[in-house]
Amino acid sequence: MGQEKVVKSPPRLAFVKTWFVPSRVVNLCFVIVLVCSTVLTWREVIVMKGAYVVSQRNALDNVTNVLDRQMQVGIDRLLFFRNGMQSAVQTPLAFDVLRNIQAEFEKERILPYWQIGLDNRRTLPLYGVSDYFVDQSALLSRDNPLLHNELTAAMELGYLFRFSSSATMFPRRALYVSRAGFFISTLPVGNNNEIVQQYYQYLTSPWFSGQSERENKLRGVRWFSDEAHTPNIADSLVTASVPLDFQNYWYGVLSMSFPVSSMKALLTEARQSQDKGEY
Repeated sequence: MGQEKVVKSPPRLAFVKTWFVPSRVVNLCFVIVLVCSTVLTWREVIVMKGAYVVSQRNALDNVTNVLDRQMQVGIDRLLFFRNGMQSAVQTPLAFDVLRNIQAEFEKERILPYWQIGLDNRRTLPLYGVSDYFVDQSALLSRDNPLLHNELTAAMELGYLFRFSSSATMFPRRALYVSRAGFFISTLPVGNNNEIVQQYYQYLTSPWFSGQSERENKLRGVRWFSDEAHTPNIADSLVTASVPLDFQNYWYGVLSMSFPVSSMKALLTEARQSQDKGEY
């Protein structure tokens, strides 16, 4: 019998037969598709994440701008009040009714507490303490030649404060507290017996003491956290204050207090136009 002749396949053909079998081709295609889809999905996630971050930042900027505008309105009014008082201290109005306030002050200043008012439908009353109270504190003084001008300037401010209290304004309280022992406020004092206590509370508040020439050399607006006596967060206030200076003399402090609860309500209202998120 003759020997059978074995025919060997070329190496290249053997490689093709070994690796390019249908099952391996399918597996290889599946792996390629899986890798490509994973890369595309990862890239899509990155793009969507970046778009979401940008969207949330834009939404936050919009809400912040709403709050900033409301706060800036109050600050503009605060600076306007200061400029008006400085002008009134320098050049008071020559009205008989304002001169009567000066005469009444000279009668009342020795009393433990006093109140001077005009037509309370148009302006706000001045509340004050005695000369004795003023003499007990190094921070206070009535030895100022323009004291009467400051009194009439405060009464003029009462007209503006009256409009502020009746209009829809964001600040809860507007104040002028003088180092000469009197103050004017958009929130009336409930009882005259509380005048001394109220004035002392204002003097010891950080928004007042923080406006001294040593604490505020630039004499600009400063912000303070003014916690109320009750621990309820709705009663907490954020106070902006600015000193009243004229001819290098510190007369007192103008302040506006913004309730935290109103800020939260404003943020909630601004957030309603957004899709999601908390602030």
